Amino acid sequence: MAASVSLPWNEEARLCALYHYALLDTLPEREFDDLVLLAAQICKVPISLISLIDRDRQWFKARLGVEVQETPRELAFCNYTILSHRLLVVPDARKDPRFQQHPFVIGPPYIRFYAGAPLITSDGYALGTLCVLDTVPRRLRKAQQEALLALARQIMSQIELRFQRRMLEKQAATDFLTGVGNVRYLREQLDELFWQARRGRQPLSLVMVDVDHFKAYNDTFGHLQGDLVLQKLASILQAQLRAGDVLGRYGGEEFMVILPQTDKDTATSLAERLRCAVERYPWLLRPITASCGVATLCDEVKDVNELVEEADQALYISKHLGRNRVTHYEAMALEEELAELLSAAEMPACFPSERLRQRLYRHLERVYSATIEGWSRILDLRDKETEGHSQRVTELSLRLAEQMGFSDRQLLYVRWGALLHDIGKIGIPDSILHKAGPLTEEEWAIMRRHPEYAYEMLSSIPFLRPALDIPYCHHERWDGSGYPRGLRGEEIPLAARIFAVVDVWDALRSDRPYRKGWPEEKVLEYLRDQSGHHFDPAVVTKFFELIGKQAYPQEQRKAA
Repeated sequence: MAASVSLPWNEEARLCALYHYALLDTLPEREFDDLVLLAAQICKVPISLISLIDRDRQWFKARLGVEVQETPRELAFCNYTILSHRLLVVPDARKDPRFQQHPFVIGPPYIRFYAGAPLITSDGYALGTLCVLDTVPRRLRKAQQEALLALARQIMSQIELRFQRRMLEKQAATDFLTGVGNVRYLREQLDELFWQARRGRQPLSLVMVDVDHFKAYNDTFGHLQGDLVLQKLASILQAQLRAGDVLGRYGGEEFMVILPQTDKDTATSLAERLRCAVERYPWLLRPITASCGVATLCDEVKDVNELVEEADQALYISKHLGRNRVTHYEAMALEEELAELLSAAEMPACFPSERLRQRLYRHLERVYSATIEGWSRILDLRDKETEGHSQRVTELSLRLAEQMGFSDRQLLYVRWGALLHDIGKIGIPDSILHKAGPLTEEEWAIMRRHPEYAYEMLSSIPFLRPALDIPYCHHERWDGSGYPRGLRGEEIPLAARIFAVVDVWDALRSDRPYRKGWPEEKVLEYLRDQSGHHFDPAVVTKFFELIGKQAYPQEQRKAA
């Protein structure tokens, strides 16, 4: 057993000093690694460590000759060093009563020699030690002891320098007026979080917050009062955010909030919470409100600048519709149509009845849906052989998407996209579309262009942009062999992956001019066989659950 050791008399203050330098659990740094290597070479030992003594552990900022990153504090030789503030040398731990029965002496790594030089701050707090160890007894010459103490002072200088550098970096990334991040900080954070979200296929949302009528406020009450508003606004916004959210001042009276791992609905709700918090605050001179624009990362967003642009456009719509509101980029088209509808009715976009506004909003959705269903029926009339196919696959796609956790708004776009999945075939000649026999290679090349035709037709219609995933991507394949873009795996939008399974399920079971529909079991076997090739395996599994079938019954029987 390790002998118990008392704590330093100023333990709580010492721990505060340790945490102040923010060293614990950080990545290795070359400056410190070089110094432990030098200490080992000077003292001719195999093990050298920079040990920081935390409340319940010793953690190694740099280490040579050991694999572990930390040990329990009760086992730390360095406990004794930080008590004395002097170099501690233990020539042979087997002969020292304090360490004779220590687990690291009588067991691996079988320490016999220890020497530790304390790391002491300018305020006199011992953060830990630079220590050297060996598995055989030894003594240090005076020159080696002095060198070890000098290296400990050098390590402490590096710690101080590191802290000052981090403070300067923080100042350079902080808005001097509000104390939150500045544009540089926001850009660095957004770049990093954007690519993390891309690599991990995680949601990421962005909120732009702008003070309404801020120029008029400045003109009326002066810039000093305007600055006080911005300072208070920053603290109001910060108080509403979660751990991990990033707030910064983007410029003037505009703030940006980066929301990692946050989907569209959650981001919109959080933006509404921010807006309400600003509106409810008892402002001194006159009420202050803010408008918000929200954007969420999706497959169509190519880079950070495009995501910021979408949030800015959504913010513009919030301003255009009367301010003190939240708009998500995906809902912009409906909001713009709503504004036009109100204008035609000679009603202001900021009319007071939110209930009436929501009724009109739902009315627009119904109008859009009816229009899209009409287009779908026209497609069915053109291709009598597939009549009813669009309605069937739409209903089944919605059931599967709902089972996979799609929101109401996402389900609406799945519905629209499924109804219009073959709209690009309008651009395919009848001689190819209605051909009774197999298509030639040249005819297939033309047929395969129908997703591109769909994109060209629909991308210019604002309210249909979020529904493009299915018409444009439902012929992509999980293994990358599909068309038109050869997308692979999760590069393919989830809505398109869902629809691809449902579309093939319905198509293979239906009669065509060139073949009879397949029996259900044959189609099921085809879906199983193409899982991981044509189809997303996770979607196939969910689809089989939906229709009450076993996805891989043969494997289950083998396992049994």
